Amino acid sequence: MVRLSLLGKVGLVFGILGGVFGIGVSIYVDFLIFGRATFITYATLGVAVFMAIVFWFALRPLFAGAKLLKAGLPATATVLEVADTGMTLNQSAYGVRLKLHVMPPGRPAYETELRTFVSRLNPGAYQPGMQLNVRYDRNKPSRVVIEG
Repeated sequence: MVRLSLLGKVGLVFGILGGVFGIGVSIYVDFLIFGRATFITYATLGVAVFMAIVFWFALRPLFAGAKLLKAGLPATATVLEVADTGMTLNQSAYGVRLKLHVMPPGRPAYETELRTFVSRLNPGAYQPGMQLNVRYDRNKPSRVVIEG
């Protein structure tokens, strides 16, 4: 999971505001020049809807993970398996699938899977047998994030 710093959040907000402003200007200029909606207006709105959908699916897990870090219940987990997912992030990190044995205090232990990214500079970040501090969703215990 990736966490946004304050500067990252500010950049995200200004980026969204800039996009909304750009869409508004494009539609305004279209009406100013042609006096009606033309292909430019419909294309701009189509691109805006497409980008909104992409951002929704790309950013929703990011914010869900951050929320789970704050509100999730603490537990310890043992890494059972580590597998490469074949995904790469900016040629600097690769995706891994972790099979975890989660042991929440006062509840029965269970197994779940988690996908995350590992820096190419630290390929052995997760190894079978490692103990991790995690947080899990009390309503859906299969949702787990790694602390730290």
